[in-house]
Amino acid sequence: MKKLFALVLSLALVVAFAVPALASGWAQLDWQIPVYKDITLTLTGLDLVQNTAAIGSLYAPLSTYYPVVKNSRVHFYAEVTLPDAGDLSPAMKRLLADWALDLDIAVSGITLDDTFTQYKDKAFAGTFNVANYGKVKQGFTVSFGTSEYTTGSKTLWGYECWGTVNADGKDAVVNASIGFYNRFKNGVMVIDRDMDGVADFQVQAPGHNFYGNGYLVDALNSNGGTQNTYVIFPVTGSGNNQKVDQSKPIMISYDGQLYSIVKSTVNTLAFMKDGKYAEGAVYNNLKAVYDKIFGFLGFGYEEANYMTDAHFEHYFGTIMAQSQKITYPNGSIHVNPATPNLPQTGDNASIVGFAMVVVAMVAAAVVTFKKVRA
Repeated sequence: MKKLFALVLSLALVVAFAVPALASGWAQLDWQIPVYKDITLTLTGLDLVQNTAAIGSLYAPLSTYYPVVKNSRVHFYAEVTLPDAGDLSPAMKRLLADWALDLDIAVSGITLDDTFTQYKDKAFAGTFNVANYGKVKQGFTVSFGTSEYTTGSKTLWGYECWGTVNADGKDAVVNASIGFYNRFKNGVMVIDRDMDGVADFQVQAPGHNFYGNGYLVDALNSNGGTQNTYVIFPVTGSGNNQKVDQSKPIMISYDGQLYSIVKSTVNTLAFMKDGKYAEGAVYNNLKAVYDKIFGFLGFGYEEANYMTDAHFEHYFGTIMAQSQKITYPNGSIHVNPATPNLPQTGDNASIVGFAMVVVAMVAAAVVTFKKVRA
């Protein structure tokens, strides 16, 4: 028994010493892992009247959002926190360098005042015209690039806005979002699909590539460079009605050699150049390009239909983003129906009903009287 007790005690001591050692080892490992910080966004409704007792501002934040009607005033503040450069991940640094970090302020049911105020680390940093960054009835966009906005140290950028409610009967809504986006610039859209700050695809709009009136979608290499593996979609029409031109073949390239995407004599996917079908390794290389690009787009070549810049930005525009929303509830009072149907008197039903009530009251009185006499 003593031997068994000694064995159990020794095991307990081993475990007791081993657990702290194990925990210490993991703690040591944790210290070697950099802790990255995120870019953050807050959106706050502010009071309409100055309050000198409010901490850090002349306007106190709203605890609840008041009901609004036409011509009600609204007041809000969006703030973006950019971490210290040393706290950013390598991917985030690449995104800041090569993609614009955009703050979008969008309003619904509100007309913004003509100007908004910018703050840097809570200090006044200028007044700007909304029209230079957007529209007063829609909102505006501020881009943070590798300019004075990214100073290397933690920075708070604030944007104070006023506005007026447009109409009765609707909520007034403010949406704010901060993120990295793939957007067309000078006819070219560079797309990062996996948030690593390296381009995966490039789209060249009609008139901005060697083909002319068509979209060129290029599958890039691991370094974000072209490798001449692309698909060309000829288009026809304009504006929202622009479509893939069904009268012309969709073209595909491997190593700069263009082939038409067609169906073979047995109705299978094929690639043709100068009247000859691609075979062997050439076919396999072209098929790999086809799979990568059409897999990215999400449809097969026979399904290609409408194609515009807006389509690409809608489906592939967001790399990463976060958003905030505030709502001022509708304060209008509606009476339904507009003319209440009040009870009517004087009709036959009312007279008969009244007579029946009187008869019942008289009968009850007679019964009561008889009981009293008895």
